[in-house]
Order: sequence, then structure tokens, then C-alpha cells
Amino acid sequence: MENTTREKNVQQSLIDAKTFEYLDRIARQVAESPDAVMRKALALYAGELGLGGGRQKERRRHLRAKVSFPAVLRVYLPDTIPLFYKGRVDDCSLSGIRVRIDSGGDGIYDNLNLARQFEIAFADAAGKQMISVKCDTSRVEYLDSVYICGEFRSVTAGDIGALSQLLPRQKD
Repeated sequence: MENTTREKNVQQSLIDAKTFEYLDRIARQVAESPDAVMRKALALYAGELGLGGGRQKERRRHLRAKVSFPAVLRVYLPDTIPLFYKGRVDDCSLSGIRVRIDSGGDGIYDNLNLARQFEIAFADAAGKQMISVKCDTSRVEYLDSVYICGEFRSVTAGDIGALSQLLPRQKD
């Protein structure tokens, strides 16, 4: 107990109380220690400044591509019926997706933050085949709109083929 109190005193002496509260809230949301969140943030910032650290290469299994096409989401919340949202896919790879939610109703960010899984449906490039993929929620963002990001959980070979057609060709 004494060690934990000492650590908090050290952390709070290096940053102001408001910043520590913000850091602690982020750490709880991502289930990591405030120290781990701070180290990752500093490493990314140092990398952006060219001071070393940061990510040396893409951490995702597949490269992301900027896209823009409509989609419908079925979001699964704990202890309730699924909610449906219209959205627009703006970032996609063969292993995950980022969707901007069209409706900006009250509570949408809070609802999506509770979601552990969602299902997304959209049409292939020719508009002839529906692609429906279940995803594990990786994060929810509130920037200019509300976004939900997910990692594909169950994708068929046909869906992979259709997704490949939707994504711009990657240069080697």
C-alpha cells in the first residue's frame, strides 16, 4: 500500500493533478497502468519529432486504406437489444475497419463505448454482393463525429475477396 501511495505522489509531483486524472481515466479505459499509457504517448511523440521511439513500422497485420462507402451497423450492448446505426466506412483493411456514425443523437458515444462487438454490412464495389462481418470493438472516438473501430472476427473467403476489390491496390 505504501509503495502505491509513493508512486502516486511521484507521478503527481511530475504532472499536475488535472493531467494525472486525465491520464488515469485513459488508463482505466484501455485497461493499462497510467505509467504504461504515459510511456506509449511519450514514445509516439518522440517518434513524431524524429527523436527516436515511436512506431518503426505498421503495427497492423494489413495496411489501412482510406475509403468512403455507406454501411449499416448492428451494435451489441450488454443486457439490451442490439442498436442499429447508419454510417460511412472511411478506413478499412483486410483485418479491420473504422466507421463514422451518421446520426449524432444524444448518448451515441456512451452507447458505443459499451459495445464489445458489432456487425457491419455494406455492398461490394459492383453493388452485387452484401458483405456482413462481425467485429470486436477496438475503440470509439469522438472527434468531428463519432467513430467506431473494430477488428474483424469472422470473415469468409468470399468477404475477403470482396473487401480486396473495395480497397485500393497497395504499392510494394
